[in-house]
Amino acid sequence: MLFAHLLTTVAKLLGPGGTKAVLAENLILKQQLLIVRRSHTNEEARHEEEFSASRAATKSFR
Repeated sequence: MLFAHLLTTVAKLLGPGGTKAVLAENLILKQQLLIVRRSHTNEEARHEEEFSASRAATKSFR
């Protein structure tokens, strides 16, 4: 499974705009991890973070 992920990442890097796509994907994953790790006591802040993460995801793949 890890080898397949490595091959996919290398294929993305070799494609046009590959470095940018891989970096954007990593940033989005880090943001999602931050959201998941935080406690969900402050609903308003959580929704703002989810919104910003979704906007980053849509911007990076245009």
